[in-house]
Amino acid sequence: MAQEGSARRDEDGDNESILTRFRDTCIVARELRDLYAHASDANKISDLLLQLQHNMDSLLQDRARVQALILELREEVHLAEQRLEKEEAGATLNEEISMLKTNLTKLRDQSEELEEVARDIEEQLNARKEQQVQYHTQMETLKKSQALLQRAHNELALYAQVTKVIPDLDEPHSISGSIVDQKGRSITSFELDPKRMSAYEVCQTLWDMSS
Repeated sequence: MAQEGSARRDEDGDNESILTRFRDTCIVARELRDLYAHASDANKISDLLLQLQHNMDSLLQDRARVQALILELREEVHLAEQRLEKEEAGATLNEEISMLKTNLTKLRDQSEELEEVARDIEEQLNARKEQQVQYHTQMETLKKSQALLQRAHNELALYAQVTKVIPDLDEPHSISGSIVDQKGRSITSFELDPKRMSAYEVCQTLWDMSS
């Protein structure tokens, strides 16, 4: 009797282990599905990085043009200031001096506007650089997940090959799925309630369906 009780406990333990492996496989399969979704995100991030780089290249070109214009305007302002000082020191008419002052004011205003544009471009560039860092970080995370994706895929494929069982990922609280043939084609579906069936009954049912 003692031996029969021990054997029964061992059998129950084996059945529990089988159910545990089934549930673990379901978890792996769900993770695999999520990782595949993330893999598609990698393509989106690659496209975003490409668009971002094009945008940054355009901003860099704009910055170069604006900086060149700023240098030209600074030179014009400097020359206008020198001319005004010279005319004010001489016998130039007030009307001409007034025109020189008006021109100098316009040049200074244009210079300030371009300085503001340059600051705006610099802020945009800094924001794009931060985005670039974030996208690269996400890409590195996704690359690391590729190894997990392959491992999960191999585990699921091995489980299906050995047991002929494909778990149903949309029913986390039940033991359900499909029995497949050697070519992976579904033969029949099943759904078992572990609350109403013992581990032995569940395992025996799965074994009978897959045999």
